[in-house]
Amino acid sequence: MNKLVKEVGQLIELPKETPTVATITDENKLKDQAFFANAKNGDKVLIFTNSKKAILYRPSLKKIIEVAPINLGQSQTQTVKVAIYNGTKTVGLTKTAGADLKSKVSNADVITSGNASNDYSKTIVVDLTGGKKADADNIAKILNGEVGSLPQGETKPNADILVILGSNYIK
Repeated sequence: MNKLVKEVGQLIELPKETPTVATITDENKLKDQAFFANAKNGDKVLIFTNSKKAILYRPSLKKIIEVAPINLGQSQTQTVKVAIYNGTKTVGLTKTAGADLKSKVSNADVITSGNASNDYSKTIVVDLTGGKKADADNIAKILNGEVGSLPQGETKPNADILVILGSNYIK
């Protein structure tokens, strides 16, 4: 691998990290991906994880065929910070709802809980960022709530989403 990295390093400035190297063994399986459109069996792919860069290299010609940024794992959903307020007289409801939410929404992180300022008959889910609509819709569905805006008199927590549990949530 050192020889390969040295060869490629003569042609392009490489990141200061050790790449993961793969060899193309079936070019036909990769043709539908733009990066591999001109790949041939025997070509090497140098993947620089920290620098998020991939290089397609053809050793037989000592030539770089393609260079592209890579997206490793960033398609994964980002964590959604959730605050849960109890809008009922039922003690311990936020704990129950938090456990319910974590078991059904893998990217939910319940960061705070407390009591709402008022009593609520319906559970309200508020997207506090304006950019988490899909998450808010999903949480509302799971907790038998509806997406709404921050009710007057309620404190806005430092979270992405606020759930105010209403009496319709009580199981």
